[in-house]
Amino acid sequence: AAGGRGSDDPDLDGASNYDEYRAGTDPTNAASFLHMTALEREAAPSQLVVRWAGTTGRFYTVKSTTNLVGSWNPVSTGIPGIQPYTVYTAAVPNVKGFWRISVE
Repeated sequence: AAGGRGSDDPDLDGASNYDEYRAGTDPTNAASFLHMTALEREAAPSQLVVRWAGTTGRFYTVKSTTNLVGSWNPVSTGIPGIQPYTVYTAAVPNVKGFWRISVE
């Protein structure tokens, strides 16, 4: 990977070379890292749309928590990456809380 060790971050985007390799992003481009591009409430009152720049060949997990001190709970796993954007719609009774995505 660019920059040497897996723990290095040559583009200073906050993602290590190892994390960028796993996500399929470019470790030399600060704009290329795994992150949500949208988190929107749908017209249906109990749906939330999560969108991120996905990578074909990768699988993702969407997690949520109501408390940043507590643990993250998987909402859905095995979501296949689709370029340019991967979209997941969560059916949740209460959309309050925190959300994140991770590579499996």
